[in-house]
Amino acid sequence: MINVLLLVHLIEKAETVWSQIEASLKQIEIGRTEVECFKALKRQEEMAATFKKKNQEEEVSKQKEREWKLHARYENLLSTFQKGKEIMVGFRVLETSGH
Repeated sequence: MINVLLLVHLIEKAETVWSQIEASLKQIEIGRTEVECFKALKRQEEMAATFKKKNQEEEVSKQKEREWKLHARYENLLSTFQKGKEIMVGFRVLETSGH
């Protein structure tokens, strides 16, 4: 009788331990899935970051080119204004000396 009770107790204990092992294996599988998801997200973020960096570098380059063109245009307009100012001064000199 004691042997039967001991055997029943051992079987119940084994079932409990087996249930705990199954729960642990399930958590390991969930953890593995989570790690794979995070790795995939990391790869996507790295690709997005590379794309964003390249895009920003292109935008900076375009902006520098626009600023260079605007600066050249400003210099040209300033030169034209200066020439116009000199012409106006010349006309005033002629106008005042002619009267």
